[in-house]
Amino acid sequence: MADGGIQRIYAACLKQRATWHSHSCLHFAAELSQAQTGVDPIEKIRGTFRTRREALAIERTFGRNRRTSADGLAEFCGWTPVSLLYAKPGALGLVRAGRKLVAACLTPDGWAHRTRLGFRITRTAECAWKISQEESANVWRDRDAFTRPYAAPPDK
Repeated sequence: MADGGIQRIYAACLKQRATWHSHSCLHFAAELSQAQTGVDPIEKIRGTFRTRREALAIERTFGRNRRTSADGLAEFCGWTPVSLLYAKPGALGLVRAGRKLVAACLTPDGWAHRTRLGFRITRTAECAWKISQEESANVWRDRDAFTRPYAAPPDK
C-alpha cells in the first residue's frame, strides 16, 4: 500500500484551496484511490470541466441529484457498486458533509473527503464503488468463505 503517496496527497490538499478544475472533492478522492490501486478512476472525465457551472452541467448529464448522478458517473467510468462492509481501501464513495453528499475515498484511516480548506476523515459513507476488477474477485471470494453454510463435524 502506498501510504507515502496518501500522506503526500494529504499534505498537498492542505496547501491548496479547493477549486473545481483540479482540486475538487472528486479529484481528491480519485487521487487517493489512484495512489492505493494504481488505477485512475476518473480518467474518462479528467480535464473536462474548469468551472462550477461546467462541473454541475456534467453532474446533471448523469442524474437529477448528487446520488443519482454519482451512480451514472460510476456506470460511465466502469465502477462497480460494493457493500460498505466489503469496501477495501481505494474504493470511492459518497459521504455526508453537512447537508451535502461529497465524493470520498476509503483509506486505511477511514473515508477521506475534501473540504474547502483541507480534508476530513469520517467513519462511514452513504454508498461505495470498487474501482479495479481484480479487486472485485478477491472481495467476493472472501465473502463466500464467510457465508458458506457451516458443516457439522463428522461423527466419531
